[in-house]
Amino acid sequence: MTPNGAFTVGFILIALSVVEPGPRGAAALVALALAFAVIEVRGASLIALKRAAIVVLPLALFMGIVWVGLVGEAPYQIAADLAGTRTAALIYVAKLSGRLFFIVTVIQLVFLRFADLSPLQLIRALALPAPVKRMLGGARRALAGPGSGDAAAARRRDRAID
Repeated sequence: MTPNGAFTVGFILIALSVVEPGPRGAAALVALALAFAVIEVRGASLIALKRAAIVVLPLALFMGIVWVGLVGEAPYQIAADLAGTRTAALIYVAKLSGRLFFIVTVIQLVFLRFADLSPLQLIRALALPAPVKRMLGGARRALAGPGSGDAAAARRRDRAID
């Protein structure tokens, strides 16, 4: 799959997961993500799951402490001025954490698909307008920090992206 195809699949899966698809929709999204993982990433899928767990579990634990332990009710119950329950808060935390886990896993799967490419090669392979590619290359360079190369080398890299 081309980088554009992989990024498009990832974007669609993430966009669909944000709209709270319900149980059948969530099962379909997981099936699509699983198919992408099996076809495109294969064995590195476990790395994506492990990385997603490392990112999401501390946040889920923190949200559980706050919403279930301290607040004791879900945000929608607070907004509607209803009597809240810890069960509703736990369900809220579980749904939010599950959705975040899915999103992080999909992002990891997309980037692991192109793990053999350098960031510059990946940017080159994307079918994007030259200014967008330059911006992506510039963002990569800005993250490297000051003093990480001279201006002439930066201009050569920008020309190589075009």
